[in-house]
Amino acid sequence: MINRTKMVLVAAAAALLAAPASWAALSSYSQDFEAIALGTVIPNTALGNAGFLVSGVVYDGDTGASPPYGPQKFFYGTFPAPNGPDAFSGVVAGQSGIPQGLQVLNVFSDYQCCTGNGPEGHFDGTAPNDFVQSNVFREQTIGLADIGTTWSFKFDAKANGISGCATAAGSDCVAYIQTANGAVVTNFITFDAETLTANWSTHNISIVLTDPLLVG
Repeated sequence: MINRTKMVLVAAAAALLAAPASWAALSSYSQDFEAIALGTVIPNTALGNAGFLVSGVVYDGDTGASPPYGPQKFFYGTFPAPNGPDAFSGVVAGQSGIPQGLQVLNVFSDYQCCTGNGPEGHFDGTAPNDFVQSNVFREQTIGLADIGTTWSFKFDAKANGISGCATAAGSDCVAYIQTANGAVVTNFITFDAETLTANWSTHNISIVLTDPLLVG
């Protein structure tokens, strides 16, 4: 997510990311969020305990409201996903539809970024304002047996009616599959979440793992 973007996301099935771990094969994953405590529960560790991670990048905003949002200032993360109302993510109720169940994952910007290095991120009051890229994700390691296979990330999603991706000025958001070799991104396949409406819809993005260099 970029800057003050919000959206609601329900993951139904996942194809996931390369991670610096043992070279085991990818495994299918699904999550309906019903068993994860709501974000009002303290301490807010439920999403992190379920394997969700977050990271952030702050840009100085020189190029305005379109990628890449000016030169990168700094990266922070990766750490377990928060489960609350103020930063990155939280499981919530009251947004569901009949197929989606009672609870969903709300993904938004890191509103707590960033005071450690001065008034930066959302606390930058000097134009051009900083942009905050907030990433919420799960990750796995690609194994040799995965080469030649196709993996999909299927999810139900809607825009938050308060400040959804399509309505929040100067914001952007995507759902994505990404592979990486350390800091080098080797694939970045996206769904433009700015096309979401206030109604639930189902989406699917896929990756074909053809390159043996993706192993590990």
